[in-house]
Amino acid sequence: MTDTKPRLTIEGEKDERASEATAGGSAANGGTGGKGGNPFSHAREATAAWLSSNFPGHENAVFGGICGLVVAVLVFAIGFLRTLFVLLCVLVGVAIGQYLDGNPIVVKAVRKFFGNGGE
Repeated sequence: MTDTKPRLTIEGEKDERASEATAGGSAANGGTGGKGGNPFSHAREATAAWLSSNFPGHENAVFGGICGLVVAVLVFAIGFLRTLFVLLCVLVGVAIGQYLDGNPIVVKAVRKFFGNGGE
């Protein structure tokens, strides 16, 4: 049974789908799509494009402000110690992800901090 409902499309969406189809599939459905198969690459690029178009030259400051707002809301909502636990869990998750990606920046920083020289 075919879907005969009209679809709402955004300008440029049709072109992106056509280029993804010719590039070997999109990352979201398991294809390589020219991005190495990272399912979050499109969201990361879209966020970076939005930040750079709306806050040129201040992308990192705005991103840091948003992160600070999230931490403040967590502190008020669940308390300071629970927020520290959540942040620690996020840090461990990022460290594991970076280690599996082959770029253990957080692990090297922790080793350097505790005097192991980062090796």
